[in-house]
Amino acid sequence: MERMPHSVIGFGGAVVLVGVLVFGQAVGAQAGAQVGAGVGSAQGEWERVGERAIEQIKVSAGGQDPFLRANAIEASQADRATARELVGAGLSDRFAVVRFSALVTVGVLRLDEFVPSASDALTDPTESVRGAAMFALRRCGRAVDVSPLAGMLTSRDPGVRGNAALLLGRIGDPSAVAMLKELAQVPMPRVSAAREAIVRIQIAEAIANLGGDTALAALRAGAYSQFDEVRVLAVLMMGRVGDRRMEKGIESFLREPPIELQLAAAESLARFGRSDGRAVVVNACQSPIATVRAQAASALALFDQPIARRALAGLLEDSSEQVRLAAAAGILAISGR
Repeated sequence: MERMPHSVIGFGGAVVLVGVLVFGQAVGAQAGAQVGAGVGSAQGEWERVGERAIEQIKVSAGGQDPFLRANAIEASQADRATARELVGAGLSDRFAVVRFSALVTVGVLRLDEFVPSASDALTDPTESVRGAAMFALRRCGRAVDVSPLAGMLTSRDPGVRGNAALLLGRIGDPSAVAMLKELAQVPMPRVSAAREAIVRIQIAEAIANLGGDTALAALRAGAYSQFDEVRVLAVLMMGRVGDRRMEKGIESFLREPPIELQLAAAESLARFGRSDGRAVVVNACQSPIATVRAQAASALALFDQPIARRALAGLLEDSSEQVRLAAAAGILAISGR
């Protein structure tokens, strides 16, 4: 079963957030993440780190793991030239998760040269990929019927529903708010309570991105869910949509387990311009759990400070490819800014 990159639940898989967040297994002692070691903040040294980051993204994009290939394409969005290089191969990948990521990247960056391929993908055998093709074409200014995305919101597959919400939120058409609100109530009797809750807050985030402030209540409630993965997602989403009313609550999560929740709180506070959670993030770079180090790498991208750059450079040498890729994405994000 496939996982989807970046806060997308798709193809029956686990949750992956902003590069990587899976509630996973511990690994052996890691070789990287030597916080405070490695390169300094000199511009020339940082440029060399950036070159290594692009190299890592290209390596992962050509690797055996389709999930990492998908995440690598998304990471390349911070460097337009690299994205153009990787999207072409991704559009013809045999795994739907990679094609999905490539098409989303076409839309995000408005890569007009790939419009013919996006048009062909409207007949892709996988529903989520067809939805991503609609997104790409609409973002590139082409006339395309996106009404099938409404049908995706009623799918029995929670991954398809989540992907449809993500795409509708990113298309940016406020007229979709009413549809999202209505279809958010469609029951999902055959999925677990946790998966259903995740899809509900994905839809709420899409509504909030389109200006529907009433959806913020669902995100706030999600932060206190019985399911840790729902809480983590909700806290990250509140940061992404700029819910400053919850700032104090998010701050309290810096001290509340699990570590994934603490990292999510640190990231959201950083989006509010606060560095309260920096120590939590830097310390998590030394976790024995690869997925925690990867989540820390994603959060570090929001702290454009020497200590964050040194930590990312260390994680770029990590024993886990998942972590190296997340670090590379963070490095490119800082460099892109």
